[in-house]
Amino acid sequence: MGEIALDIRRHFAIQTCIRCGVEFCVLDFFQERRRQDKQPFYCPNGHSMAYVESEADKLRKQLDVAKKDADWQRQRREQVERDREAVQRRLSAQFGENTKLRRRIGNGVCPCCHRTFKQVQRHMMNKHPDYKNAQVAASPPEPE
Repeated sequence: MGEIALDIRRHFAIQTCIRCGVEFCVLDFFQERRRQDKQPFYCPNGHSMAYVESEADKLRKQLDVAKKDADWQRQRREQVERDREAVQRRLSAQFGENTKLRRRIGNGVCPCCHRTFKQVQRHMMNKHPDYKNAQVAASPPEPE
């Protein structure tokens, strides 16, 4: 029969219990997993320990939150600016329509039937009494 040689290598990390001070070993991957998930583990005497969030972890989380907030604020500001521009375009277009209508009425054209009349005011009172001539601003409102 032949000989079988088995070479198993493991990497351990030495831990010290925070309660009783006993030193014990854990596998490297176990220690790394506990550092990431912050779950408790126990010393041989049964004392519970856990890796708590370090100051660097806390600051990293705060930085991530601040970056996300800054991104949200920037996106919101851009959306508000796009909305404001869209409203300004609609207002300008409406102002143009109102100006056109005001000029047509001023030139004696009825806004309802598009006929030209010399005395538009009298015509509007007699033929279209329910039509109300809205007050038209002299210029479009300025954005705030």
